[in-house]
Amino acid sequence: YLYVLNQYRGLQIIRLTATDKPELVAAVPILGQPVEMYVRDGNAYVVVSDYFNVWFDTTSGFVREFQGSQLRIVDIRTPEKPKVLGGIDLKGYVTDTRIVGEVLYMVSNRYSYYYYNSSDAENMTSVYSISIADPAAVKLVDQIDFQKNEGYENHVNVTENIIFIATPQYGWYDEKTGQYVQEMKTTITYIDIHDPDGAIRKGASFDIAGYVTERWQMDFYDGTFRAIAPEQAWGNGYPNLFTYKVESPDKITLLTKMQVKLPQAESVTAVRFEGTRGYVVTFMRKDPLFVIDITDPAKPVQGGQLEMPGWLDYIEPRGDKLVALG
Repeated sequence: YLYVLNQYRGLQIIRLTATDKPELVAAVPILGQPVEMYVRDGNAYVVVSDYFNVWFDTTSGFVREFQGSQLRIVDIRTPEKPKVLGGIDLKGYVTDTRIVGEVLYMVSNRYSYYYYNSSDAENMTSVYSISIADPAAVKLVDQIDFQKNEGYENHVNVTENIIFIATPQYGWYDEKTGQYVQEMKTTITYIDIHDPDGAIRKGASFDIAGYVTERWQMDFYDGTFRAIAPEQAWGNGYPNLFTYKVESPDKITLLTKMQVKLPQAESVTAVRFEGTRGYVVTFMRKDPLFVIDITDPAKPVQGGQLEMPGWLDYIEPRGDKLVALG
């Protein structure tokens, strides 16, 4: 069976017994912008954002509304007869989720709305932990909220014990002087999720120069946080590798910043880390792949490179080979 999550048709279940004649056998009306779906132990864990609902509250006699995100758990053990077991509604727009053990973690954005004579002027990031130990009775375990910088998106890298949230922020310059007043930067925030029951805590935050636009640009390995960031969100430039020693949730120290050596300024199209290596692909008219040795995080070394036509968008390390799409 193939499970498809569609913004307008919800969860669709397609039988592929005859691959030349796929058959839609069931659909569950879960509406919203698809974010993530996990299929495990006979259940589908469906996360959507931009969900809007209006209903009449018979107790108060008023019309109620909710706009935000939702998690729904669907029993798919009998694919032809799926059944919604339960779920939970969450404020904000969920952008990333991960399951660690029996806990589902969600990272959500809340944008301010500037109405006339309104005090609502804060952009917030929220992190939720939800117990999914009992799929029929999921519950919110913990939640932390903190103010974002002026960025409008989050990207996350998750380990068994840590969530790193990257919030990029655009720079701007003075048109009269032609000089940047604020360079582009990305704020990295450490979220401690080591508690198997789902308790969460916000740790240190730090800024790196440049723009982190996806989770693959970050990595945590052997006590070191690594990130490769281009100087700007668009156009050409010279990306930098940053390494930080992570001693505790509240003590994170910069080890080094190394500019990737390019023959000319180019755009970054793909980044990936594996063990002591980092891979970065840049593009102008040809697509060079650069390898960076991070065996010593304080003294990374740029290694070989490979030029290819076109460009790569995604890299998947497989032992001594790289599988890439572009």
